[in-house]
Amino acid sequence: MNANISIHMQRRLAGLIFVLGLALITGCGGVPPKRVYQPNPSGQAGKPMPLKVAVIELEDRSPGNGFTNWNLFEVFTPGYFYRTQFQKYNQTLFGTCLAAELEQSHLFEVVDYHPDWEKGAHGFRSYDIIVTGRLHQDKFERTEYTYGLLDPLGVALWLVGFPIEGTSREAMFELTAFKPHQPDRPIWTHPIKFHDSKISGMFWGHGASDLGSIRWLVNGHAISGTHVDTDFCPTELLQPHFLAMRNSFAEALKRNTAEQGGSAFAQEKTPERTTP
Repeated sequence: MNANISIHMQRRLAGLIFVLGLALITGCGGVPPKRVYQPNPSGQAGKPMPLKVAVIELEDRSPGNGFTNWNLFEVFTPGYFYRTQFQKYNQTLFGTCLAAELEQSHLFEVVDYHPDWEKGAHGFRSYDIIVTGRLHQDKFERTEYTYGLLDPLGVALWLVGFPIEGTSREAMFELTAFKPHQPDRPIWTHPIKFHDSKISGMFWGHGASDLGSIRWLVNGHAISGTHVDTDFCPTELLQPHFLAMRNSFAEALKRNTAEQGGSAFAQEKTPERTTP
């Protein structure tokens, strides 16, 4: 009986330490600033192209599944060095960040964001170009390191500075642009893929990240909740990809215009008149 009490107290102690560790990871101090995507500087010297661009949110084609395992004491099962605690697929609204990038570029006269196709095909006829795409994957993953030790020995390693977790984020999507009256003839496509991972301990490696908000989503809460302090468009990862994207997009439009005799979009806006 005494042995059972001792094991029970060890588990309670390990659970308390683990919860304190989570508090440190997610942050229990002041409210951090919201992590919102910051576009690249413009770099545009001349006048913008006389084009109106509609950015429509990406179609979600991600797997849409995953798993979550929040049993605290399973962490301390001996014989396992680590376990993957959760995988989460999220439909990040990359279209909002894409629209911000194109607007900040000052390459176009107008850039408008639309969350869906609610207007219908005819509703976008006032635009010269539509930019949209497909989200193939946006996956968050968290792995806990247990070092194959029974509690509280594994927790003791965390307390002396050993890594407690590894987190990773992998996203992949493809952008495409076309004229409103020719949706089946894309004039430009551009794939984007990024991967990020980090390792952290109980008292280190908890800089600015989306981890706290990811936990909030994994627990089943809405993305609009106050605990979600990010738009999930990491500036440090997306900026170089979006800079290459907007340069590629501008070159494709210039090339398309040259192939059409220098006035492809103007001709569509002002068709030739026929004399009666």
